[in-house]
Parts: sequence; C-alpha cells; structure tokens
Amino acid sequence: MKKTFTLFILVLCLSFSYSQITFTSNDVMAVGTKVYAHKDTLPNITSQGNFGANQTWSFTGISTHIYDSIRALNPSSTPYASYFPASNLAFIQGADYVYLKKQSNQLEAIGAYISMLNTPANFENTDIVSKFPTTYLSSFSDTSIVVGQTTGAAIGATSVDSVRLKRTVYKKSFTDAWGQITTDVATFNSLRICDTINQIDTIWAKTTGFGWIMFSASDSLNYQYTWITDDSNYGGPVFRLVFNNQMQIKSATYFAAVPCAKPNQSSSGINFTNVTHNSFTINWTNGQGDDRIVVLRSGSTALTLPQDNVVYTANSQYGDPNSAIGACFVVYNGPGNSVTVTGLNPMTQYHVAIFDYKCDPPLYRTAQYPMASRFTNNNVGIDVENIKLEVLSIFPNPVKFGQQLYLNKTSKISIYNQFGELVKSAHNVSSVDISSLKSGIYFIVTAEGEKAKFIVE
Repeated sequence: MKKTFTLFILVLCLSFSYSQITFTSNDVMAVGTKVYAHKDTLPNITSQGNFGANQTWSFTGISTHIYDSIRALNPSSTPYASYFPASNLAFIQGADYVYLKKQSNQLEAIGAYISMLNTPANFENTDIVSKFPTTYLSSFSDTSIVVGQTTGAAIGATSVDSVRLKRTVYKKSFTDAWGQITTDVATFNSLRICDTINQIDTIWAKTTGFGWIMFSASDSLNYQYTWITDDSNYGGPVFRLVFNNQMQIKSATYFAAVPCAKPNQSSSGINFTNVTHNSFTINWTNGQGDDRIVVLRSGSTALTLPQDNVVYTANSQYGDPNSAIGACFVVYNGPGNSVTVTGLNPMTQYHVAIFDYKCDPPLYRTAQYPMASRFTNNNVGIDVENIKLEVLSIFPNPVKFGQQLYLNKTSKISIYNQFGELVKSAHNVSSVDISSLKSGIYFIVTAEGEKAKFIVE
C-alpha cells in the first residue's frame, strides 16, 4: 500500500512539471515565417517573475500601442542582398532589413538596411543573436558595432553633405529560467533569456568648411527578458519585457503567429508614369499580400494565372524567357509598389495584372486581381495612352492591300508604323491610299491630335 501511495505521489508531481526545451539552429524562424508583435509601452507589469527551473509565468491583458510584423526571408529575394553575400537569412521589420548568418553553433547579424539613413550598413563586429544550443544556464557575451553612412540629401538633411551613424552594443546574455509562460495568445514551454544591453549611438554630420561634427550621442542601459519557444510557428520569442537601468518597466511585447493563408485583399490603383517608346513605370497600391508578382503581356488580355507553391523569376527587362508564365512575362516579384519595365516596343499596347501572395512556398490571390492597359509612345514622342477609336473613325479596318482607307473627317494626317516611324503624311484628306504600306499595324494621327490604330492585311 505504501509503495502504491508513493507511486501515486510521484505521478501527481510529474503531471504538474513542465518540459524543459532546448533551442537549436533548427528552431530559428524559417524562411516564410511571419509573426506579429503587439507592443505595450505602458504595461501594468512590475516584475519579470521568478528565475530558476520549472517556473510558471502569466502575462496577459497587454494593450497594443505599437503593432508590427517580423518576417523571415531568403536574402536573395530582398533588395540589398548583394551587399551581404555571406547572409543566408534575412528579417524584415517595417522598412528595416537585418541580414543574418545562421550556423549550427550560432546566429549572427552581419548587416542591415537602415531606413533612417536610407543605406545598407555592414557590422564591423557581428551581432551574435543566439548561441546554440540554448539551454537553461547557458550564457555568452558579445560586442557589436555597426556603422552606416549616407548623404544628407538621402534623408532630407540638405544642409549637410553626409550623415554617419555608429552604434555599439555591449551585451551579456544569460538563460536564467525555464518553464511555462501564458500570454494573450497561448501557453508555451519556454526558456527565459536575460540580456543586459548597453547601447551607445553617435550621429555625425559632415558640413562644408567644418568637416565631421558630432551631432548627437546617447548611452542607454536596458535589461531585456525574452521568453523563447521551439514552436515552429514562432521560431523564437513569444514574449518580451524591457526594463531601464532602474528596473522600471519600459515595454511589454507579445508575439502572435498567424497560420499561412492566401491574401484576402488584392493590390489596386494601377497607373503608369514615365512612359516612353520602350519603357514605362507601373505603380500600384499594395494589397494584403506580403509580396506580389506583376505580369505583363503585349496585345492580348489573355493572362496565365500563377500556380500556388511555384516561385516565379522576375525580370524588369520585358521578354526574358526565364521570367515567362505562359505567353506573359513576370516583370516584378517582391514587396514594393512600383516597377520600371524596359525592353518594350513602340506604339504597342501592354496589359498588366498583379497577384498578391503570402507564405513560402507562395499562395497566390487569383480572385479579383487588378488589371490595366497602356500603349507605349512612338519614338518621336507621340503619346498614345488614350487612343480612342470612337473619336476618329476609319474604315475598313482591317484594310486590305490596295484598298483606300477612309476617315470620317477631312484633316492633315500622319501615319506611323508599330516602331514609331513616320511612313506617310497627307494634307486635307478624307481618304488615304495605303498601297505603299506593307502588312502590319499602323497608327494614324490627325492634326487635331486624334488617333486610331489600323491593320493592313
């Protein structure tokens, strides 16, 4: 009986104990993972809770004052990958990119795109984010230095020639506890990491006649407690508390992972700018996709829809066979809202469609996607954006070789081929002899600026 009772007590104790996790490089956010950060800058929290083994923590009721997202990307899909060839992982948060090198023994940041300076910056001393494996009582120390420099004009400071930011971070990291944490999202098995972070920022400005002058300097000491999980949907943090050097709470952040799904809103508002005879810029308003592809085709509006789980190569030089999708070409693939397309033909109509997507591999929104059309100019500067067949009537169209082409008015006319070359002109005519024209597509323009397209068979 005594043995049975002892066994019962042992089972009862085990049922209320938690699993201690080990965090490895395999648990870091995988490419395609996205989490949302809900930051409370006035949290009603006074303590980080207990340290040690087999702890429980509960931090709920967090208000969202700052809402942001963090997404893991393949560096090759980002705009600044060429600056950091050693990177094999990138994180994007807001307009900032961090480029990392993930190895079996550690994760280190090697560079960043600093949106405040509008410039890429390499770490002079890399920032060690994690050492692997991370377990209870593991620790490390690190010093990182990053320097970014750009022109004053790039950040709107036209009164100075250049601006330089130097950030030095001294960090001591110690995994001081493990257990279960409950947030506004769920309950997680976790490790708690305590980071002591001393950050020194200096900003320098270079002015004409005075050289480099220190513009500002700041020195801060913070204590950061981060609870991490090996849940593959998170790839790291689920909760974070930040205290100042007086151990006064500065912020609380919980992280929420959302299952991957197709975007529920497409991009919109397609318009064209900087139109020439062989290029134009396509602009749009982003939908709810993390990224999107822009598909272009000349002549026909029949487009090939993208297939889920297929990654499409893009080239803004129209016609690259590697970027083909059916009879169309992918001219952009990324998170932005504009692309300049080159390699187009003069006086040619192009049809564009945009497909937003999320996830990796991608899931495309192919319902209610936006479309628009645009003619390129000819190479003598005639803008054919709004060719209106109903304004200038011509017949027959198509016109057979040897026939006359008739207009619904008398006017001075100019005829251009599809390459924008002037091939015929006449004064005060209401019909045109086209016997000198070869088979093909032509554009007729009146002295009043009315335009029409016709085909010679």
